[in-house]
Parts: sequence; C-alpha cells; structure tokens
Amino acid sequence: MQTKWLEDFIAFARFRSFTRAAEERQVTLPAFGRRIKSLETWLGVPLVNRGEYPATLTGEGELFLQTAQDIVSKLYEGRACLRARSLAGNDTLSVATGRTLAHTFFPELLERTRKHVGTFPVRVSTGSVHDMALQLEEGVSDVLLSYYHPLVGLRLDERQFHHLAIARETLVPVCRPEIGGKPRFALPGSPTAPVPLLSYLPTLMMGNVLDMHLLERGDTYHLQRTLTADFAEALLEHVHRGLGVAWLPRRLIAADLAQGRLVHAGGTADEVPLEIRLYKRQARNKPLAESCWRILAESRTSPVSQPFGSPTQGPSA
Repeated sequence: MQTKWLEDFIAFARFRSFTRAAEERQVTLPAFGRRIKSLETWLGVPLVNRGEYPATLTGEGELFLQTAQDIVSKLYEGRACLRARSLAGNDTLSVATGRTLAHTFFPELLERTRKHVGTFPVRVSTGSVHDMALQLEEGVSDVLLSYYHPLVGLRLDERQFHHLAIARETLVPVCRPEIGGKPRFALPGSPTAPVPLLSYLPTLMMGNVLDMHLLERGDTYHLQRTLTADFAEALLEHVHRGLGVAWLPRRLIAADLAQGRLVHAGGTADEVPLEIRLYKRQARNKPLAESCWRILAESRTSPVSQPFGSPTQGPSA
C-alpha cells in the first residue's frame, strides 16, 4: 500500500475523470490508471466502475472514500505537527519556492532582509507551486515565494494567508541572434515558416501563464512547439543553442540580453507581466519569520506597481 494511491483515488473521486485527476496529480494518464488499479488489487475490490462514461465509483468505492480521506488527513496532520515541533525554537527560516526564483530572485531578497535582521540560517526547498503551497499550508515552510498571475496558478485562502507583492517580473520571448544581432527567429512567424517554440509543461504554472497569453493573441502567432521542459533553465540552454524561442523570466536572461548572447524575438506587446509574491500563514509563525516579514513590508522603498489591479499587500499582519 502506498499513500499516493489513496491520494490518487481521492482526486478521481473529486473530479470523476481519470484525465483531470491525472493532471491534478501531475502524472501521466497511464501511470495514474495503474496506481488506481494497484489500490483496487490491494483492497481486493473494484473501486471504479469503468463500464460507464464518465466512470463512477462503485458501491465499495463510495464506502472506501471516507476512509481514504480520513487516513490521508490524519497522516498529513501528524506529519505537520511533528515537523512544526522539530522546527519549534529553531532559528532557521524555511522558505518554499520554485527553482528559477531560488536562482534569480531569492538571493537578492535574502540579502535585503539580512541587512536589517542580521545573519540567520535559511533552508530553501524548491518544487512545483502545488507542492510548495502544501509545504506552507502544512507548516513545513515558514514562507512561500512564488510567481503570481491573477488568471492562473496559486490560490490561497486570504482568510488564512497573507501576501506581499514584492517585485515584478516579465516573461520575455528571446532567441539566439544571428551574425549582426538580428534574431534568428522573429515573432510572429508565418504560416509557411512557423517559429519553433520552446515551452513549459502544461502542468506548470509558467506553462499555464504562457498558454493563456498565446490564447489571448489568437491567430497572431505562428508557432510550432518543438520542446517542452519543467523549468526555465532547461529552456534557456536550448535557446542558447539556437533551437527556438522561449518566454523566459527577465531576471534569468538579463546578463544574456545585456551582452548580446540573446535578443528579443518580438516587441513589448509580446511580453507577459507577472508579480513575485511572498506568502505566510496568519498564525503559528516563528518570531524570525515574523521579523523578516515585517522588515520586507516596511522596507519597500519603491512599492510594486499594480499591473493586475490587485493590492500589493494582504491584510495587516
């Protein structure tokens, strides 16, 4: 028995769709189906009626659902309590974030904070927005540093979590230049010569943001997806090799643009604005986390503008 089988089953029960549940669990559809089948084999009864479309829970599945939910809830509750206890009195700040932000922005944020608070140990965990948000909710991490777009991605209950919009970021379409500095691939492309697109996996927040941007532009672009990856640095390597255009965070490519190793493949209208937000729980925060939060809230000498028309600061902490 594996805990992930129970979580898969709960996801299926919520969506009543193998496809949507597999996307939620960030696994392939065949792998998701095999895991549900493994749970049924372990229990010795069928949980899903595959003879109907859409598939439904069997009577045994309906009975087992509450048990699965209770088991998973208790496991995570116990883990959160143990981890919170192990961190109690610890002067380490636990930060959950994405791989790209850990590389491009967090060092700057940490330096800014330490100028006011002094040196303190930090533990950084990186992963998907979904996994990092779970760490925040479970008390494993003190704060979450994440990209934000109002139409895509992170949704945390404002009654339980505060946020600070601490910086702006932009996804910029870039490519390798030709001799003379012209872009090797130029947007929007054409029906006969589509631009090779290096993109993010659709299960990632960045992938959803980019797909939304492309959808809004309708038939303006002529693109051909030639590669997908699960983090921006992987796309950057392929852009350097001249294999296509990728929308990459400006902080990640600032030096490349300044030194001419990469060039803009379009115009400012092709860029996608993002916010960088910091989140924390309203309660159960260690003094170090509260001190850092207060310093960041008070020391923003140039408040972030509001590209999405949303407040730059959550409810007062």
